[in-house]
Amino acid sequence: MKKKALVVDDDEKNLLLEKDLLEVAGFEVFEAKNAAEGIAVARKEKPDIIVMDVRLPDMRVPPPPKYYVKTKRRVIFPLFL
Repeated sequence: MKKKALVVDDDEKNLLLEKDLLEVAGFEVFEAKNAAEGIAVARKEKPDIIVMDVRLPDMRVPPPPKYYVKTKRRVIFPLFL
């Protein structure tokens, strides 16, 4: 079974690049163009990794707790580098 990845980015070029790189690495990739859509996809698909633009128009930095995705095994939260 392939690992799942979610890419969240409002820039089409970045989204395509990130998606292509993850697919080449063997991931099944889901995409979202804003934070709200990303949260919905993350809750539904339970990805193993999330690659996310930290300056999305509908997200403040740092994100409020409502943006954290809780699963049975873990809490996924944005990582700021």
